[in-house]
Order: sequence, then structure tokens, then C-alpha cells
Amino acid sequence: MNISKVYRAEGNIIGYLWSGGLASYPAGLYRGASLEELRSSIQAAVNNERYCSWGDFETLIVAVMLISAVSTVEVGGKNFMREDSKGVETFFHPRIIPCDYEKWEQTIRERNLHLLDCIC
Repeated sequence: MNISKVYRAEGNIIGYLWSGGLASYPAGLYRGASLEELRSSIQAAVNNERYCSWGDFETLIVAVMLISAVSTVEVGGKNFMREDSKGVETFFHPRIIPCDYEKWEQTIRERNLHLLDCIC
């Protein structure tokens, strides 16, 4: 019996558009061998504005990600997988100051932007 575990995250990014207004786009899928590695790679993408390579956003604000642990067990040559949710986490761009985190999270909830519709 062989057991392996990987962490994954998917969700949306939120930012201000060049034409005005607030929008969200799928952030893609991230994987890591540990939670720390996964969180680090997501935060690095947000910090480097890797999501904005096509210039979609004038200002990137946050990535809202659903994080889960995927365990795979091999028994008798067959793989069985189990996915456990670790919850939703936010990864703010460095230009957003920490005292604004709570305000942004509240704004996201109030506006009901359906940020996780693509993964829920």
C-alpha cells in the first residue's frame, strides 16, 4: 500500500479593470507538496502580478482560493483518492495594506461576486 498527499488550490483573482469597475477571473490550478509550498507559489504569483500578463487589470487586489488536500492510496494496483477541503484563503497583493484586508473581505461577501462559482 502506497500513500501520497498533494495540496491543490483553485479560485479567482479580483482587480480593477482598465475601463473601470471590479471584476474576477479564474486563477487557475496550483499544486504543492506542502501547504507552505502551495501558499508561497500563490502569493508569488499575486506579488508578481503573473495573472495580469495580458493587462486585464489596472490594479490586482486579491486571489481567493479554495485549498484542499488530495490523498491517494494505491491498493492492489488501483488508486483511490480522497479530497479534503482546507478552506478558502485570500492572498492580497502587497499594495493592499493589512488594515484593508478585513474591508476587502467584507466587500467581497457583501457584493456576492460569486468568486468561487467555478469551483463550488
